[in-house]
Amino acid sequence: MELINVQNSILPDEAKIVGTSDDRFILANTQSVSYADLKHRCIIPVFAKDNESTISHAEFIDTVGQAADKFFAAEKILHPAIRISHPIKGRIPDAMGKPAEALTEEEKTIYY
Repeated sequence: MELINVQNSILPDEAKIVGTSDDRFILANTQSVSYADLKHRCIIPVFAKDNESTISHAEFIDTVGQAADKFFAAEKILHPAIRISHPIKGRIPDAMGKPAEALTEEEKTIYY
């Protein structure tokens, strides 16, 4: 996320303000993914060792965004540039909270 100071400064022309921080991200060996795709597919990463669920990427992005909005209230927070780099084990939304040993093959997912 990128911050633009809107307090006590002259903002550049609206057309020059970028809507995302994507152009400042290391692009090597990664591919872009939209927040909507990440949220609606509801892929929940798990620990590879035992397939226990962790916080979802969308939940993490939401939480950090809310904290940034609160802490930097006078700033304009841009949309995050979300990139992925490797396969992540996951589970379907209906399997959220289910113990790893009880997951069926249809409930397990891989996301790149």
